[in-house]
Amino acid sequence: MTHSKACPSCKQTKPINEWGINRSKKDGLASECKNCHSAQVAKWRIENPTEQKRRSRNQFAKSRDRENARRKQYYYDNWEVTRQKARNRYQLTSEQQREASRLWRKNNPEKLALQNRSTRARRKNVYSEPYTKEQVLAKWGTDCHLCGKPIDLKAPRYNGTKGWEYGLHLDHVIPLINNGDDTLENVKPAHGLCNLKKGKLRTYPRSTLTNPTATAPSVAP
Repeated sequence: MTHSKACPSCKQTKPINEWGINRSKKDGLASECKNCHSAQVAKWRIENPTEQKRRSRNQFAKSRDRENARRKQYYYDNWEVTRQKARNRYQLTSEQQREASRLWRKNNPEKLALQNRSTRARRKNVYSEPYTKEQVLAKWGTDCHLCGKPIDLKAPRYNGTKGWEYGLHLDHVIPLINNGDDTLENVKPAHGLCNLKKGKLRTYPRSTLTNPTATAPSVAP
């Protein structure tokens, strides 16, 4: 029996302990050395990911019970390492999910607003239908339905930012808390300040709304 063999791939002569076993060959050794064979297998897996997954699933299905027992035993023997890996994976994944969520909220304000409105309506147990800011403005115009003055569509819509008082708010004419529906028929454009002053009221005196410094009347419980 020879103690070494030349590999046709790397062109090197290596001892037999660096060769795999292949009993179909005359010398009982594989055609390539272990290093070359591993490189070929890795290359094939990269170039054929779908086939590799299919083969892995088939192999796992054939030895499911044995594989499950092996994984269970590995967990018991390495539970500290396994738990630490799980924590690290969860931390990484959760951070990626939070970042993806922040980007989606930033890039999809209308969809986010629709989700928020639907959630509020569902919690109040009232009917809700999808609509957009453009549909509301096309149906009801760009004047505040509460005070009758034009709305600054370029002003910020979020409370606390400079100029938000005269920016666009979508006001439920009959508030959700008073069983008003979240529909295009029940939503009209309003100034941010007018909407907040109206609060839970179904109607509101225009003399108070047109004066930004006026104090809103209290709402009876």
